[in-house]
Amino acid sequence: ESHYFLKEKLLIDSVLNRPGKMLNFIFDEETQTDIRIDENKIENGFLFMVEAFEKPNNSGVAWYYGSDHDSTTFLGEYHGLPVGIYNVGDDKSLFVTSIPFYYLESAPAKNLVHDILRNKFGEYYVDIPELSDQKQPVVKAYPNPVKERLNLSWGFSYQGLAILEIYDNQGHQVATKKYAVKKSDQKVSIGTGHLTPGVYLYKLLFGDKSASGKFILK
Repeated sequence: ESHYFLKEKLLIDSVLNRPGKMLNFIFDEETQTDIRIDENKIENGFLFMVEAFEKPNNSGVAWYYGSDHDSTTFLGEYHGLPVGIYNVGDDKSLFVTSIPFYYLESAPAKNLVHDILRNKFGEYYVDIPELSDQKQPVVKAYPNPVKERLNLSWGFSYQGLAILEIYDNQGHQVATKKYAVKKSDQKVSIGTGHLTPGVYLYKLLFGDKSASGKFILK
């Protein structure tokens, strides 16, 4: 029954978990990227007991087992075997990994998750700083999709500085604009003609509060 679940549901033919193997990093062959174990979390810089997968027939490999020991030795035997696989389907997409992300270097591990969501599954997740006050004002963005100009409107009274920030689908800030808002003003706008088509996230700050959302640029 467990083999059926692995093969039919998780698309894993078999799992290798012989004790004593040493994982120091994971790597992506396509981008030539390594993510190492964070020595601030594990002093010796390696993990034991990390499972590897047989190379799948029907799934893609996102990340591979990396060991500083030669693959012909007992400790490095799993080097080059999959530890993260993905499958993109019509009704659902799947990513399975044996890696405890907590023990990896934090920033590249975060980028790893973003890469899976964005480039493998087509999700547009943008990570931007959140304010401590989680009570967000309601802002409407229109038209959506946008062609040349994005409008943002709200139905509450505010006077002061409003700051609009726009991020692309990789989390890079691509535009910012400041507005001196009067109480009678309940709308701001920004030109988008200099941006390339795609999915963007806006963040509009009103003092110590903010509102955010997505829009599509045609």
